[in-house]
Amino acid sequence: WNMSPPAARLMNVFVISTRSRGPWTNGVATVTVVDSAGSPVANATVSGTFTGDVAGTASDTTDSNGQVVLESDRTRSSVGSFQFCVDDISGTDINYDSGANAESCDSL
Repeated sequence: WNMSPPAARLMNVFVISTRSRGPWTNGVATVTVVDSAGSPVANATVSGTFTGDVAGTASDTTDSNGQVVLESDRTRSSVGSFQFCVDDISGTDINYDSGANAESCDSL
C-alpha cells in the first residue's frame, strides 16, 4: 500500500507588479499554491526567477492561505517590463508537478 502525497499545483498563480520606495523599484510576484483538491498549501517553499528590467532569484514560504509574496532585487532604473517564473515548490509531503500548473510564468 503506497500512498504518495498529493501533487501541489498552482492556481490563479500570479499577481505581478512593481513596488517603488524612494529611488528604488523592484518586481513583486504573488504566488498561490493549492493541492490537487484545490485546498491551499501552507509552508511550501516557492522558488522562482525574475528576468528583464529586474532580475534575480527569490524564495519564501507560503502562508496559511497558500500565498507567498516574492520580490526581485531592487534597481534605480525605471522598470518597463519583467517576467517571473516559478522554478520549484518544495516542502514536507509535497510532490510538485509543474505540468499541473495553471500558470508557471507571468510578465509585466
